[in-house]
Amino acid sequence: MGARPTPRRARCMMANTHTIEHGLGKPWDCTNPLGFAACLHADETGHSSREAEARLDDLGVGAMLTPRALGGSLGALDALMLNMRALFRRDPCIGLGYAGSSFIASVNVWLAGSPAQRAHVAEQLANNGKIACAYHELEHGNDFSSAAFRATVRNDTLVLNGHKQVVSNIERAQTYVLFARTDRGKGARDHSVLLIDRTALEPRAVDFLPRVRTSGMRSVVLAGFELRDATVPRDTVIGELGQGIEIALRSFQITRMALPGMFLGAVDTALRLAIRFARERKLYGASILQIPRVRATIADAFANVLLADCLVTVGARSLHELPRMGSLYAATVKSIVPQILLSTMRSIGTLLGASGYLRAGGYGLFQKLARDIRPISFGHASRANCLATILPQLPRLARKAWQPNVARAPRAVFAWDTPLRDFDPTALSLSTGGHDPIVGSFEAAASELQAASGGLAAFIHPLRAGFAAIRDDAAALSPHDCRVGAPSSAYDLAHRYAVLFAASSAMHTGASSNMRTRGFTAQPHWLAAALANLTTMLGAAPPTRGDDVTDALVAEALRRFDEDLSFDFHHTPIAPWNDDR
Repeated sequence: MGARPTPRRARCMMANTHTIEHGLGKPWDCTNPLGFAACLHADETGHSSREAEARLDDLGVGAMLTPRALGGSLGALDALMLNMRALFRRDPCIGLGYAGSSFIASVNVWLAGSPAQRAHVAEQLANNGKIACAYHELEHGNDFSSAAFRATVRNDTLVLNGHKQVVSNIERAQTYVLFARTDRGKGARDHSVLLIDRTALEPRAVDFLPRVRTSGMRSVVLAGFELRDATVPRDTVIGELGQGIEIALRSFQITRMALPGMFLGAVDTALRLAIRFARERKLYGASILQIPRVRATIADAFANVLLADCLVTVGARSLHELPRMGSLYAATVKSIVPQILLSTMRSIGTLLGASGYLRAGGYGLFQKLARDIRPISFGHASRANCLATILPQLPRLARKAWQPNVARAPRAVFAWDTPLRDFDPTALSLSTGGHDPIVGSFEAAASELQAASGGLAAFIHPLRAGFAAIRDDAAALSPHDCRVGAPSSAYDLAHRYAVLFAASSAMHTGASSNMRTRGFTAQPHWLAAALANLTTMLGAAPPTRGDDVTDALVAEALRRFDEDLSFDFHHTPIAPWNDDR
């Protein structure tokens, strides 16, 4: 796998949100291979069309996943997340099956691969190749440290034996990132990550397992393979032998932060369906959009999309500016953003009623989105796993990081118009060192925002009380309370931390100067609704929200619907919804 020059295509074909949206074509055009009708057909048959794949190839998405130093366009993680969101907005199966699985695999190589390995993967992506990531095994679930797939060292080779049952694109990928046991012990240095070229595997040593059928993501090809005495060169190891768990824990900081932000696109489309339904559905001669409960549902969904975007963007930018915090912040984002998005999808489903169960027609897409978004809650890590990562860090944070006059996060984390240096995954750390500049500056953010908008005081007050309470409760935790088998009250404390991280991120963002130039998001209405929803998640009674908040949110959501703009902070122009049904 020697180093080869990066192909010209990777240098000149730079995908961005505009080119992706334009390339996906009109969503309601029945002749469009990437339209909603085609996506529903792929869901029914379990396969995307070749024409759809060819159109995606032409977009040059592989360059978007490749660092600029290797000829691609990957610089800022929040920009990558936004670009990928365009794919998920059309169809989560396109997002995950076409590009997401290669993203999950490639970050391991950017983080710890050799120059030759990085050049090889860059070339694969530039030429529309697929890279499969084979980490987990069904019998071990998310506990990848118990993986039994073996790579036995024999002189200058590795002999591979074992199976991986559920891997995206395993049969059509040219390259595999494979997690394997390289030592018989039970320590932290018993596993390694391998980069294997499929052509290096002798056919006799490989058996592909039957495809796994799922209720969601049905057009993503999930299958497995079994290797028997497959011999590969020792230089297939990414990083050093025995570094597998360390590489995994650092690469997961990237993927667990970015994937929820990509899946946000599916909720954007679901909200668009809900608005169209509310406008079209008549009750007693009038649109149901006039019903207070319907308006509140749309307002809350819109506020939740903005809140989730705020969290994933702050999280992604923190990996640039605060790479030492990745282990804590990635687990926090992964624990709460899926919760917010799944709750929003349930609310939208309630609004749609029976129409949300249709499998065809104008609203047949919703039931597909509702199924496809489910992996966000358990893929890569379950919520319980993330809370277990947060919990043991809380006592030290309470004593060291949540005190007055702690260092605040850099402005660039919240002021999104501030340019970021190119992301350096090698800077990620496995320990925060007891620092937490985002939640540690909660009080500063609350005071600054309250001074700027006194009308938000009622929405900030219960969260301030929640911050004071968690500081006391976390400081009182014993070592017994922080173990894996801790009582549910301790895990609830980790959940409360995630809620306060969300509140601090939203308040910091709302108070940042760049928000004052962003129209609607410079106004307090979205923050009032978001903070009220977070107060409910904290288990406290939210303040009463005035009709002005709901009216402002609904009016803005309708405007974006009419003007074909995304519902996130970036109000990105999307492919036309309203002129081609």
